[in-house]
Amino acid sequence: MEEEKKDEGIFTKQKINFHPKSEITSLLACNNLLVRALKNGVVMRIPLQQPDKQTEIDVPHSSGDRIAHLHLDPTGKHLLISMARGDVFYLHASMSKVKALPKLKGNVITAVGWNQQFGKDMDTGFIVVGTSKGLLFETELVQAGQVQYWKQLYSVSDDPSQPQPIVGLELHRCSTPPNRWCLFVATPGTLYPFAGTVSLQSTSTWTTTEHSGHLLPLFLADARIHTLDPVPPTNGPTGLKVYPMFGDDPPTRFAWVTAVGVKYGRMDTSAADAFRMTVDDELLTYGLL
Repeated sequence: MEEEKKDEGIFTKQKINFHPKSEITSLLACNNLLVRALKNGVVMRIPLQQPDKQTEIDVPHSSGDRIAHLHLDPTGKHLLISMARGDVFYLHASMSKVKALPKLKGNVITAVGWNQQFGKDMDTGFIVVGTSKGLLFETELVQAGQVQYWKQLYSVSDDPSQPQPIVGLELHRCSTPPNRWCLFVATPGTLYPFAGTVSLQSTSTWTTTEHSGHLLPLFLADARIHTLDPVPPTNGPTGLKVYPMFGDDPPTRFAWVTAVGVKYGRMDTSAADAFRMTVDDELLTYGLL
């Protein structure tokens, strides 16, 4: 019996009747939902438990524009669509048309730190958005696409003429103490750890001038960063993932994918210093085939 279990593997193969009308440019899967962006500006949704119920949704775009990035939350309910020319759209799992988000216009969104503690079916909770210019924003989408507020938090780019894109974001509540949160921000060559105690006051009670966001306390101290030497190119494979990926428990492992290799190790969100939340990290360089 033990040998049979070992032979089962961790993946299963499923055949889907799929005939795209254009080239696939992006593909994401979360919570049994497969989302694809096509070169012709169409988003396809395929529920993996009912693969025959596929839907195609047109994303409005001007000639020469394209879908640059898709961002799907862990529940598969909330999808952000970022266009190459700076338009941003929202699509809820229950919607058949995308909703434009004019408050976010002018930004190419390259990463999203989703909120697994306070995200709900129709609301995202407060989330962090990273852009191609190295800017970090906090926002919250409620009632399936209404932008509650939009607040810039930080910039990782010292030189605006050479911006560093945000390639990975992980937002989590720390193991201790209560209301302490951590945010890990990855660029192609730098990992920024932030931590701080946040106010969890409901944004529904804020006035327009009070929309300062929840996460500004994370950025009060100067950031101590982890870097790679030499700095890898910005056009290589990049990304940041943690484990566990889902649920309320804080992450205990991380993997930072870069153009020169994968840096991985343990995470200790109880550390008082955010810089020391990554522990026993090693760089696994790519081998030549």
